[in-house]
Amino acid sequence: MIIALAVALRVIHLDRLSLWNDELFSRYYAELFGLGFLWGEGLRREPNPPLYYTLLHVWIGVFGDSATALRAPSVLAGCAALPIVHALGREFGDARRGLLGMLLFALSPMAIYFSQEARVYAFLLLPAGGVLLAIAHLLRDPRKHGWLWGYGLAALVGIYSHPTFPILLIACNLAVPALLLAGHGLSAGRGILLGWFGANSLVAVAGLPVALALAGGDAAGALDWVAPLRLRDIAVALSGLVSGVVTDPRFPGTPLAVALLLALAAGLWVDRPGRREFGVLVLIPALFLGLVIAASLARPILLPRVLCWLTIPLCVLLARGLLAATPVRPLLGGVTAVTFAVGLGWQLGFADDAKEPWRDVLGGLRTELGRADLVVLGPSMDPVILRYYAPGLRGVRIWDNGSPRTIENTLVAQRLGVAPIDGDALLRRIRDGKSVWLIANYVDQPSLPGLLAQARPRLRIDRGCGRYTCVTVLAW
Repeated sequence: MIIALAVALRVIHLDRLSLWNDELFSRYYAELFGLGFLWGEGLRREPNPPLYYTLLHVWIGVFGDSATALRAPSVLAGCAALPIVHALGREFGDARRGLLGMLLFALSPMAIYFSQEARVYAFLLLPAGGVLLAIAHLLRDPRKHGWLWGYGLAALVGIYSHPTFPILLIACNLAVPALLLAGHGLSAGRGILLGWFGANSLVAVAGLPVALALAGGDAAGALDWVAPLRLRDIAVALSGLVSGVVTDPRFPGTPLAVALLLALAAGLWVDRPGRREFGVLVLIPALFLGLVIAASLARPILLPRVLCWLTIPLCVLLARGLLAATPVRPLLGGVTAVTFAVGLGWQLGFADDAKEPWRDVLGGLRTELGRADLVVLGPSMDPVILRYYAPGLRGVRIWDNGSPRTIENTLVAQRLGVAPIDGDALLRRIRDGKSVWLIANYVDQPSLPGLLAQARPRLRIDRGCGRYTCVTVLAW
């Protein structure tokens, strides 16, 4: 029943929302450049490692590229994480805790959201959960070396899936040695630590291409649109983790997230977990979050989506608190019920503007765009959006105004024959009376006022994603 509920919540409205910029990049990346590029030069040019793109490319060859087909692997990955949640619950409790953890994970608004997106985040649940489960077994009985191999395999899959996964492994290597020594003593722990560091050395060697690419590649500009870290960003990330990405973080998202996390912390204080459980479910996730925040002081990377895998330890901890006979249990139960109900309500009822509405906007303008003399994409746009939702347009260019260069506005544009056009040339075409259309996304919004001050369009269409404009179409 729990698995059926999880599948239903992840399948319902699967194609209701348009594919957005990043999902469409997932669709075309391997097709445009080939797997050799993905596993070679692409390591330097695209911030996300190539494993997910490779698997999705194979999937598309079998099942096609409809929105449902593209998002289906994420549904499968999100549901495949359920046994990991159950196993962690049983490892630190019993079958009841495993089942309750599964139920909470099935209902998790964040887990549902990313299980409906053609990006890597639902897939990332599997290696992250596998790492936690392997560490839990290793801390209980380090002599079972099979779990060490399991840890290494999960770690390697994670490294080739997302650039923040090495941060999780750093958190593990900060926590696990101390936990091993505390649990087994210095004399016995020395040999165990050799095995641990040996396994991590092998992982480091196998993951070296990703590390070198991250250190010296050209992909850093892909996150230049992210604002410098503010306290508000931490609140937004935690709101997304607890009450869902769609839920308004200002209210009710952040207040509910704070209330639930405080109630959970109170429950853990009253009924304290053992060292092993605390290390796996609290210490490692907390270290990961702290390291991400610290890294974001230099280059902002704290987005809600990088916390998606934390839904696994969160749900296992919530199951613990809801089953423990403590004075905090009624409070935790009430806050959990309200938070998940509100998050699901927003997810199922208020998600119409959660993604860029390219399907609706471009579908309604396709005839007019086909008649245009010039169709210009905003500086941060990915040309594959037109390839998917408005194929066959002529005179497509991309506005080059000095914005950060990414793989989308450089290599993808070149591969699709979309040449750059500077602001002066764009204004000349407008003033010459040509039919010019400009299509811009959220990141491009700061670039528009200067152009609008010099050339007033005859038509302007703005579409919002929540509280901000994420699609603008201008016509002259």
